[in-house]
Amino acid sequence: MIKKTVLFAACSSLALSFSGAALAQDAPAEQGGDTVIADIVVTAQKRSERTQDVPIAITAVSGDSLNDRAIIDPKSLAKAVPGLNVATTSGYGGKLNYTLRGVGLNTYSSVQEPAVAVYQDEVYVASSDGAQFSLFDTDRVEVLRGPQGSLFGRSASGGLVNYISREPGRNNEGYLTLGVGTYGARVVEAAQDLSLDATGDNAFRGSFRYNGSDGFVHNRAGGKNLEGGDLFTGRAQLKLQPAEGLRILLKGEYGQFDSDHATGYRPFPSYADSTGLPQLVGPNQNIYGTPGGDLFGYRDTSSDFWSTNSANPSFIHTKRTVVSGRVDWDLGGVTLTSLSAYLHGSGRGLEDTDGSPTNFVTYASNLKTDEYQQEVRLGSDVSSPIKWTVGAFYFNYRVRANAAAALPIGVPPLGVTDPISFSTAADQKRHSLAGFGQVEVPLGERLSVSVGGRIERENATFNYAQAYDPLALTTAILGSPPVTFSTANAGGLARIRKTYYSGGVTLNYKPTNRVLLYTSLKRGIKPGGFSTPLSGIPATDFKFNEEKLDALEGGIKSDWLGGKLRVNASAFHYWYNGYQAVQFRNTRVVTGNTDARVSGVDLEVIFAPVRAFELGVSGGYVDAVAENIPLRGVERDRRMPNAPKLSLNAYLQYKTDVLGGDLSLRVDEIYRSKTFFEIQNSPALAQDGYHIEDVSATWKNDDWSVTAMVSNVFARKYVAFVQDLTDFGFIQITPARPRTFSLRVTKSW
Repeated sequence: MIKKTVLFAACSSLALSFSGAALAQDAPAEQGGDTVIADIVVTAQKRSERTQDVPIAITAVSGDSLNDRAIIDPKSLAKAVPGLNVATTSGYGGKLNYTLRGVGLNTYSSVQEPAVAVYQDEVYVASSDGAQFSLFDTDRVEVLRGPQGSLFGRSASGGLVNYISREPGRNNEGYLTLGVGTYGARVVEAAQDLSLDATGDNAFRGSFRYNGSDGFVHNRAGGKNLEGGDLFTGRAQLKLQPAEGLRILLKGEYGQFDSDHATGYRPFPSYADSTGLPQLVGPNQNIYGTPGGDLFGYRDTSSDFWSTNSANPSFIHTKRTVVSGRVDWDLGGVTLTSLSAYLHGSGRGLEDTDGSPTNFVTYASNLKTDEYQQEVRLGSDVSSPIKWTVGAFYFNYRVRANAAAALPIGVPPLGVTDPISFSTAADQKRHSLAGFGQVEVPLGERLSVSVGGRIERENATFNYAQAYDPLALTTAILGSPPVTFSTANAGGLARIRKTYYSGGVTLNYKPTNRVLLYTSLKRGIKPGGFSTPLSGIPATDFKFNEEKLDALEGGIKSDWLGGKLRVNASAFHYWYNGYQAVQFRNTRVVTGNTDARVSGVDLEVIFAPVRAFELGVSGGYVDAVAENIPLRGVERDRRMPNAPKLSLNAYLQYKTDVLGGDLSLRVDEIYRSKTFFEIQNSPALAQDGYHIEDVSATWKNDDWSVTAMVSNVFARKYVAFVQDLTDFGFIQITPARPRTFSLRVTKSW
């Protein structure tokens, strides 16, 4: 507690130290000047505010900016947000794992919720499978860094990402976009408003997007390219105003992804060294009986990084439905908001896990999720000197997941010639009820304090069963018998009954209208859960506890030179109690609790001296360390997964008038330092530092928009994910995209 107090004071002093310079330098700028950096209005505190007025480390990206930078799915959002990294498991169309400031959950388990919460129009998306969707007809994306324990549906330890759709408008506007690109990329997107009365207070909006790809990983075994598929999403919205001050918004969204060529894995032979860490087999090393080879003597020697030699079929088919209704009722100085939602997801897949000509390992999965949520809150008027929000949130979530691994030819190098398989069936039911609130009280003309809190009662039950075929042989190979884990035979180990508390306090100071200084101390909670290993583990290893993250942060948001220069920065330190660390032990993927610590800084700078020119630099440094990670009886501190120490995004943009419209030329630079994909920090399961470059040109007038873009201009070779399967004699990499070209044309009306 003493350390927290000292650091809290230090951050406060650091923040306040900027105020003198701000008062001295900002005054002339406030007297005039031409502001050219766009402001984005956000609802991060459940009320409409300029991003620069919100005392939170937040990045907001407008829908137009998403389109200009060809950010069409959550995977590519990281190039616009400092400190954000998005890892894709299970290939194209697979699960997404978000990491913010080093905080995330590195797993492909379908029953575990993320540490970085994902929302669509304030509707919580519990499943990482459900977080894979298309960004279309988007108004903006808000990314909040740091624990969120006061205002949003689920308490989140790492932060949140809120995707916000364009709502029905008044003027019967619409657009149609057509796009093509390399590797058979194709895009069709359209939206249309329809006013239902003369005022436009009652309106309908329909929108849809289709994007497909033939895949960018060449399969030398023949057939289609891999890492491709087809994604269709449609949305319908109805806005009604039956009475003055009463507003109703009904939404329905459906999405479907289909691919029979989704997973383009490439295997590399590996072995466990004396410490138990996986190492790559060298070309002259004879580990398995053939120099450089895996268990079957196979080694992929192709120099084509974006290729594989997969002889077996793979597919992914997912469906997703979201229905929501929102009511906002102005009661005179107080607004009552009700948000109801139902989400249903389903998916099935089959992958050629070994990615080789040998039909060695395949993995199949089947998933169904159902999620109900209800939020009710009251909020003060935005003009009120004391701003407050109180509410309650109910959450009911069920996930049923089946998985099966098959070795169709056994393991002949080990003398096993009979096929073996092992499968699992998981059924998790979870519901919670939370009460939350936040109040901001002025302490003077330019000083205020915000205090928020949440109490949440969590209930969950878990039933899990494993099956081996044949039983005796598979047990001998895996080293443990199958297990059944449920409330019937494990009692309290298969049940969660807990009450969690989270929240925080923030001190805000505005020395001028263009400068905001803040410092905060917050706690975020991520509830406990259950592991889903393919093979047997002790009953006591299934359940893991909640993680608690205490965050101390100080920051500044500032506009200078009459609004031509924007500098936002923050420094933070996290104390992590019970960090949910995922350890990949091949067929035994287990989540456990340990302590961790995270420190770092965020920076966003935009300089636009004239309307024709804009330079932006954003990034973050993070030192994220998980403590006492065990490996063969030895405990060590390890870097947290998907958490590069240095993340940088930069862009240079120039605009000019051409042919009666605006031509924008843009160059983007993205850099990530070395990244580990698992908690043991094996060099074989890491991506060295890399940088990629994108260039684009966009021409716009009132009716037309044309964008041409080249991504990864220099065809940098880096990986999207690495999976440890050393028990089977190899690791599995998923290549990131090579150089691609895209062209999009939009007609608006």
